[in-house]
Order: sequence, then C-alpha cells, then structure tokens
Amino acid sequence: MNDCSWASYSTNRLVQHEIGLELLSMVQESDWKEDDVILDIGCGTGEITRMMAERDNVKEIIGIDISSKAIEFARLNNSIEGKTRYLVADFRKIKDIHSEFQNAFTKVYSNMSLHWMENTEKIFQYIFWCLKEDGVAVCNLGQSSTLLTIYDNYPKLKRWTKYVQDFDPGIHVFSGNQQDMWDIATWCGFKTSPRVIKSSSKQYILETRERVKGHLKPLMGPLESIPTSLQDDFLEDCCDLFYDVASKTEDRRYLWRHLLLRLMLKK
Repeated sequence: MNDCSWASYSTNRLVQHEIGLELLSMVQESDWKEDDVILDIGCGTGEITRMMAERDNVKEIIGIDISSKAIEFARLNNSIEGKTRYLVADFRKIKDIHSEFQNAFTKVYSNMSLHWMENTEKIFQYIFWCLKEDGVAVCNLGQSSTLLTIYDNYPKLKRWTKYVQDFDPGIHVFSGNQQDMWDIATWCGFKTSPRVIKSSSKQYILETRERVKGHLKPLMGPLESIPTSLQDDFLEDCCDLFYDVASKTEDRRYLWRHLLLRLMLKK
C-alpha cells in the first residue's frame, strides 16, 4: 500500500468493499448483541466501519489503521458522532500502545488487512486478547491474488528498476489450509467449530483502463518514492503489466482475483 491517494482508494474500492460485505454477512442477526463494542482492524477509509456503526445495537466502534492519511479521510467522511472513533495504530503493537483494549470488545472485524502483518499465530493471539468472553472475531486472510502476481512481475518494468528492485510488498499470505487455521485458532483459545473457516475464491472484472488505474493506485507501493511528475507514467506501465499477467474471461475481459480464508471465531 501507499499513502498517495486514499480518496482514490475510497472511490475505487469496489473489490475490497464487496469482499468486506461478504465477510460481514457471516455475522447473523442473532450474533449481533445489544451494546456491541467493535474493533475494526485495518479500517482504511472507514466505509464498512461506518456501516456497522449505523446499526442500532452497536454502542461504539473503533477503527484502527497504520496509515494516518487513511484515518484522516475516515474521520472526515465516515464518522458518526458518539459511535465511531478512528485511531492511527499498528495492531502488531496493540498490547503496548492500547492496553485498555484487553477484553474490551464484543466483536473484532478485519477485512483484507491481516495479510499485511507477519506471524499469523501472534496476530490471532492479539485478537483473542482484545475480545471479551464469548466475543466473536470475523476476519479474512489473503492466500493469493492478482496483486501478488503484479508484484512478482515488477522486474519487467525496466524503466522503473531503481524504484522497484528493492521493493518489499510486506504481504504475508497464509499458506496453510482450513485445518491449519483451525489448529492456530484453537491454540490461541478460540472455541468454535471448523465450519466457520471457509475458503473463498473471488474474481472481479475491471472493465476499463481508468478503473484498473484507480484500483492499482493505492496498491502500488513504490509510487510514493517516484517523482510526482512521473507517477502517472508509472501507473500507466502498471496497467500494462496488469493486462499482461491478469486472467481473462472467455470474451477477453480482465479479472482481478483473490483467494481468501474467511473466519468467524468465538472466544
């Protein structure tokens, strides 16, 4: 990710948003509780955070993200007075910086964020630590995606070698299967059944070049190190790279793909 344009991310977030809504659909009406207090890890620009906050039963939701610019956008555009709080925070350090989060939440939600953090076991220990007894975690874990394919093919961008050659995307995909995730969950102390650890393969058609460019812009990590006058050229070359490596439908429309594990775990 980069901090170049979170407004662009908010406008072009359809893929992430649809995956987030599908994840949220795992929570049945009976799972929502009166005075729910929710932590949204990696809330980004806050659209789904706000959507959860609009529920009458939700007392408060705290959205955290490592990006100060994402949080600034969320505060300006997706706040509900008295119900939402947005904090700049690195969840990997949550015990040190927000000790008050221990046993504080009835739900923890995280969409398309946990694969940006190393050490799956430790992350789920921290999620467990944040939840109240009988609290529920609703999360997904990335396993593969078109984005990773693009990163793997950065060496093809010869013009941009000095910007991309040492780029570390910082993505830590979960390479295990559903049983491996279940083993981690039970080791952390969660007490649910494997039926709520589901594999999910999603694909989305990006119809226009502008749509591809808008989708790529916040995801192209080297972008912020490239001079402003050259950033549009870099994005155009990244679009060409997408068209080179992306899967296609039979009628030659280009697909953005994700393979995920969706989880709903109870403390």
